[in-house]
Amino acid sequence: GRTSAREPNLQQPPRKGGIRECFIPRKGWLYASADYSFIELCTLSQACIDLFGFSKMAEAINLGMDPHLDMAAFLLGISYEEARARKDEEIVQDRRQLAKVANFGYPGGMGPDSFVEYARANYGLVITTDKARQLKPVWLKKWPEMVPYLRYMGQPGWPATPTGMRIRREHAELDMRGKARILQLRSGRIRGGCAYN
Repeated sequence: GRTSAREPNLQQPPRKGGIRECFIPRKGWLYASADYSFIELCTLSQACIDLFGFSKMAEAINLGMDPHLDMAAFLLGISYEEARARKDEEIVQDRRQLAKVANFGYPGGMGPDSFVEYARANYGLVITTDKARQLKPVWLKKWPEMVPYLRYMGQPGWPATPTGMRIRREHAELDMRGKARILQLRSGRIRGGCAYN
């Protein structure tokens, strides 16, 4: 599982603006930080394998590819190898940032309006709702496991999956805000206060 922090988000302070430098440990202590590359996408890919028996994203990750750069290459119509060779070019960097917004935003059920705001607030990208609408089918083509994933996550219950794994969402625990208590895949850990994603 993972923790979260809001108002302010101390777990993901902005990279720019000198915010991170404000945190100074006491004398004799130090702060250490670990950042796993696209760990959310690794766990998402594994969930798709568990639920549906396949994940193109997992295949890319297991080949040592960066799924954001892979999506950027797909958007640019070039090979992953070419995108990697051109990774310092502005166009490739811009598409990789857009790919990050898609790879992190769409699995959480973002619609066009929230996608636009998420892109602006978290990545400094200014895109239109029309562009967000156009991007989603392209993203789904790149990662076809997301079609059954999004369908599955939107169901009112969690039936047996094609791989035979039976997971349930405990709707009896819905609260007045539409939040639910759920049983996590694999770990069996129970989480409360969960929304759609």
